Amino acid sequence: DRGRGVPQEELRKITTAFYTKRPGGTGLGLAIAERVARNHGGWIELKNLDPRGFEARVVLPWSMGNGKMEQPAPADGGRGRKE
Repeated sequence: DRGRGVPQEELRKITTAFYTKRPGGTGLGLAIAERVARNHGGWIELKNLDPRGFEARVVLPWSMGNGKMEQPAPADGGRGRKE
């Protein structure tokens, strides 16, 4: 997103269902994306690119081909990881 970004105090709220600041928004997009990511062993990394916008990155584990899942390391060391 190339908008004005998300204030730091709102980053933890934006994946909550029905939370939105957008007129006409439902507040379901990131809430659903986070649930899907968690159901697959992943998470969403949230990053404010102020003043250039906002980034939400979906991180998912990948299969090693031997039935074992390898968990990728967060690009930011886990600082943006939602718990």
